[in-house]
Amino acid sequence: MCDTGQKGSKMSIKKNEPFTLTLHDITENEDGSATYSFDLDHGAHKLVGEIGLQFLLYCAVLQVSTDEAFDILLKSKPEEETEND
Repeated sequence: MCDTGQKGSKMSIKKNEPFTLTLHDITENEDGSATYSFDLDHGAHKLVGEIGLQFLLYCAVLQVSTDEAFDILLKSKPEEETEND
């Protein structure tokens, strides 16, 4: 949800609206983890914020961890349709 200056309103990105998300830098840390930096255009910034917050809220309401939710999503991917369908 983005602030549009109107109470109770929300702004969404159109489904097929293009956006740019570019991996800018990867820093490997001493503990074995890594830090990733991204450049996002305005559309990507809005989309990542809107979907990310919505995802976290759904997980909280359903009392499912984000790891569990990703596992569920990956397991529920529909099979590829055949050309004869």
